[in-house]
Amino acid sequence: MADDLIRGDDKSLLALAAGGSHAAFKILVFRHVERCYAVAYRVLGDRGLAEDTVQEVFAMLWMRPGGWDETRGVKFQTWLHRVVVNRAIDASRQRSRRPASEDLLAFDFVDAAPLAEEILETKQDTAWLRAAVMRLPERQRLAMVLCFYEGLSQAEAADVLRISVKGVESLVVRAKQRLRQDLRLQLGSAYQSHEEEA
Repeated sequence: MADDLIRGDDKSLLALAAGGSHAAFKILVFRHVERCYAVAYRVLGDRGLAEDTVQEVFAMLWMRPGGWDETRGVKFQTWLHRVVVNRAIDASRQRSRRPASEDLLAFDFVDAAPLAEEILETKQDTAWLRAAVMRLPERQRLAMVLCFYEGLSQAEAADVLRISVKGVESLVVRAKQRLRQDLRLQLGSAYQSHEEEA
């Protein structure tokens, strides 16, 4: 029975969960929780809020497993991403208007070991990119998260965002342009401070 559950598709697991099967629901959660958390975290930039968002989504799914309608032609995973994105957007709007979480710019100091400087630079670059993505306008950030971080096709991202594929393409192009501008500013200020030190 347990093996049958593990091999079950999302539709059958959801049907069993609707009938009260905790085991089927646990498998469904286990199958999707990491990607849902990744989406929520990349939208929100805050680990605690991302965890809360994902918990709320799965609690809602347990209480109302009939929210996904297969007849609408949307895969369960795409629908679930849409729910997570929408809930993350709500959470983002509800929190206080403050700059991107300071932990986005934080990084662990590494011991003075071989290649320590390179490791530190890589962490700083990653932190810079994460912070730059968080500064993007909401729709551009969502398109980037879904297409680049989550690996969804533009058609799948369009389903999640409920816009056309052309709309997703446009958001991604504009997001890339903003990130390039942000990088140029970053490099310009780094160059200027290097010149002032010399």
